[in-house]
Amino acid sequence: MTVFILPAFASMLYDLHADLPLPTQMLLSLSAFLQAYTQETMLASCIIGMGIWGLWRSPVIHCACHRILLSLPLIGEMARHAAWSLICSTLAMLLEQGLPLHDAIKTTAPVTGNRYIEHELMHMQSKVRNGCSLLSTLRDCGSFPSILQEMLDAGEQAGQLEIMLLKAADFCAVMAENE
Repeated sequence: MTVFILPAFASMLYDLHADLPLPTQMLLSLSAFLQAYTQETMLASCIIGMGIWGLWRSPVIHCACHRILLSLPLIGEMARHAAWSLICSTLAMLLEQGLPLHDAIKTTAPVTGNRYIEHELMHMQSKVRNGCSLLSTLRDCGSFPSILQEMLDAGEQAGQLEIMLLKAADFCAVMAENE
């Protein structure tokens, strides 16, 4: 459309010597540019697209994008609560089956699909394996909802961590639905 239809209208509008609004002038300029540099524009678009695709495949960039996603006002809160709902329910199931906590965290890490949270969980797993409590590692986790800390602290102290993880998962699911 920009290459074929707009040039026909452009010549008609220029012949009328009409004062064109700024958006129309910009569109006509874009059309003229694309006609003059079609091959270069297509080549540049392909190179930029491949560059973005290559960057997206980089784990560092992917992790940074997921971290930015979690910091967004509305979507971030919903994504964080949905992710922690999955994490808590999966951890509860694995712990009920008798898996050690550090192995359960390692198994749970890729569940959410969020690379930033996965990276945080793997960092937590190494701390728990070295003897830290779950709650102390969760306090250092930037994406962990602070309201769940008290729930899991009570569950960890009472020896009912699995039950509290299920309650935390339900709470996060409700929060994600209400966001």
